[in-house]
This record gives sequence, C-alpha cells and structure tokens, in this order.
Amino acid sequence: MTGDDWLYEISSDDENDHRGGSDISDSDGELDHGTSPHSQLPPVPGALPFLDYHRWASGQSYDEQPPRWLLYTMQWKLTLNSRKAVEQTEQNLVIAPSDFWREVLSSKVDGIVASKKKSYETSATTIVMSVPNDRSEDKITKHFQGQQIDWPVVERQLQGWSQLLRAGKRLKVYVQLDYVESLSTGRPAGRGATAMGLAERSARMDAEQEAAGEVDPWRRVYQLMRCPGAPCDNGQWCWQDRARKMHHKLLDHHMRDLVRWVQQGHNLDTHDDVPEEIRAQLYAQEQQGRKRKRQHSGSDSASHVPVIIHNHIPDYVAASDRASPDLGSPVSPPSRPLPLCVTGLRDDAIEAYCK
Repeated sequence: MTGDDWLYEISSDDENDHRGGSDISDSDGELDHGTSPHSQLPPVPGALPFLDYHRWASGQSYDEQPPRWLLYTMQWKLTLNSRKAVEQTEQNLVIAPSDFWREVLSSKVDGIVASKKKSYETSATTIVMSVPNDRSEDKITKHFQGQQIDWPVVERQLQGWSQLLRAGKRLKVYVQLDYVESLSTGRPAGRGATAMGLAERSARMDAEQEAAGEVDPWRRVYQLMRCPGAPCDNGQWCWQDRARKMHHKLLDHHMRDLVRWVQQGHNLDTHDDVPEEIRAQLYAQEQQGRKRKRQHSGSDSASHVPVIIHNHIPDYVAASDRASPDLGSPVSPPSRPLPLCVTGLRDDAIEAYCK
C-alpha cells in the first residue's frame, strides 16, 4: 500500500458544520517546541524492528505470529480551522512512522491543503500511541509545534510494546495535523499591508522553489487543475480540453496519475500538457456517460404509453333526456299505484281470472 493507492474523503473548507477538531486530551500530553534536534535514543532490548521502506511490498500482509516486524495501525486526521477535513485509517504498517511520514503522508497532506480555496499553514501536531485491546496500558500523548515531530520518541515507545505485540495485542498510532488559515479574508482594518506582505512572500517562495525545480508535485497539479467554476459544473477539478472546447471532470485517481506523471520528471505547466493516457481515460468516461444518458432516456420513453381520452356524446340519447330540467317549477313526487279491490274470496277470484 502506497500513498498513491489511497482513497480518502475530503470535506469542503466552506462547510458550516463545526465538527470537533480535536479528539485528544492534553492532560497526559507533553509539549515539544521543536527547537532541539530529534532525540538520539538507545535501542530497546528485545524490540521488534521496523521494515526498511524500500523493502516494503504494497498490499502484502505482515500480520504474522510470531511477528517478525513491528506491526501497527495508523489513524491520521487533518483539521482546518478546528474542523475535520480528512480522516483516514491505514492498517498493516511495518515501516517506521518517520518513513511513512516522509515518503507518503506529508506529500498527501500538502496536496490536500493546496487544493483548498483558502490558504492554510501548519499549527500543531498531536500523536497518541495506544494498545487498544489492553486497558492496563495507558495512552501516550505527544504534542509538537507545527510539524517538528520527534519521531524517534514515537518509534521507541512502539518498540517498547514489542512483548505485547508478541502476546497478540494490537498497537495504534493516532496522528492529528492541525492547520489554521494564514490569510484571513475578514481581517480588521489597517492590516492590509501585513496580509499583502504575506501573500507576496508566499508568491516569492513559490517562484524561488520553481526556479530551483523544487515545487511540490501535489501543489502544482492541484492548483493547475482546479475547476474555474461557472459555467463549468464538474466539481473541484477539471481538464480544459482546448481542442474539443470541453471541460472533463477529474476524479481522485486521475489526479494521482497526474501527480505521478510530474514526479517522473514530465512537464505539466498547462492543460495542453496532460498525457495521452489520461486523455483517453477522460474521453472514454465522457462516452460512457453519454451512453448511459441515451439508455436512460430510451427506457423512459418506452415505459410511458400515451393515454387518449375521447369526449363523445352518443347520438341515440333522446332530446328529452338531454334537456335540462326547469329549475323554477316545483318537482312533483312520483305517483303511487291505486289499490286493487277484489270482491269475494281471493282464491276464487284468482281461479276465475285464470280461466
């Protein structure tokens, strides 16, 4: 499993439902200001080792008994202005958390933050280590400013639980990455110069990185492919096909393919630089969408049979029946038949009638 194979949920930075930005208590935390170099700690006796990142096989299961590697689960969460933006759980990890952060997670987080309409900067990072199925072990919480994380401390704590892992317990690492908005649109009066200076500095840093060839691929792709909005309604990202004068919706796997394309050393400066493989995928996607629409419209027309109503009065209806009654004249009650008087005995009268 690599960073390019992930599926993740992204929440809009404009949504108004304030879900809790922090699931962590500070009571057992430890603040690290990040001003000192990373800890150089001695190895833990009898500790299980981490697998080297370059030997890590994507999709391979390392859940073994007895374990050969330090196996753990990582749940990471990204918050923007104390609101949850992304939350993902990664299982079956045996590489060091520092390698996972450096090689996979950091670029993924940078890409998500760069895709937002607003500008954000890192604020703090909180890491919680625990043994979920062993209540006798307390959670270990560490706080760091920005993303200056002392990974050796985290890794040493996990290796200190090696015996629990051998006993069938599970290890978990929770990472919360907090970002705050760097350029607030609702800033008070008199601070426009400060905001402008920060924007100029950010643009200058981007220009310097681009000149040095160090622009982050995720940031470049997400900024270039951001949907311009109306009249385009393809969502967050789209490819502007100048030849066909169309906008094609870009899904998550398309964006990952474009990032890999840039990481391989190819240029992606304009929409005309989109590779032919991705263009073919988008054309096929557009064709399938049109086919589904035609099938849907065809089934609707076949299932709806027109109903014809004939308004016709038969000619054989008598004129007297069609005439409306005179509402002014009184309505007479129906006449009752006169009583039949039979003289003598009834049986004799019937016999005489039948003759």
